[in-house]
Amino acid sequence: MTIEKKEMINTAEDTLKKGEELFDAGDYSSAVKYFEKSAQEGETNAFLRLADCFLYGKGVKTDKGKAFNLYTQAAQEGNAEAQYILSLWYSDGINQPADLQKALFWCFKALQQGHSEAADYFLQLKGEDV
Repeated sequence: MTIEKKEMINTAEDTLKKGEELFDAGDYSSAVKYFEKSAQEGETNAFLRLADCFLYGKGVKTDKGKAFNLYTQAAQEGNAEAQYILSLWYSDGINQPADLQKALFWCFKALQQGHSEAADYFLQLKGEDV
């Protein structure tokens, strides 16, 4: 990892932390700005936090489509929580038609990273006893 990349990651993490502080204080619209900046800097947890904001209408207008796209971006970048969330959305047909294959795909990705709930959910998706 180059020094420039390391500095960018630290900046993104700091920006995310500031956004989380604002969010916890109830200043959702300011938090969203920090989450957006952190996401632009490559922090996958910022995509996840932004998706949650769009899903629940915190600091932005509720938009499930935008939330889905942000969860997808985070999942594609390797965020295990986003991968697990996508498996739930695909299995339940949230914001798109239900797709068991995609649900299994994303759940398995989360499982590979040790996501705590993915193992049981993966077996459930496969129709096996948990």
